[in-house]
Amino acid sequence: MIDHMQRRDLPEGWDSALPIFPADAKGMAKRDSSGKVLNAIAEKMQWRQPAS
Repeated sequence: MIDHMQRRDLPEGWDSALPIFPADAKGMAKRDSSGKVLNAIAEKMQWRQPAS
């Protein structure tokens, strides 16, 4: 995990959980959609999670 950080690499499959937002006439607030994206990315960033 430290290797990824030093090389500024992303772990494989980091984007597999990114949400897809369908077109919607009402739309979604940017803060809501960006929060969902950041949370999905954080789940894949193992070096950010406490060791179990």
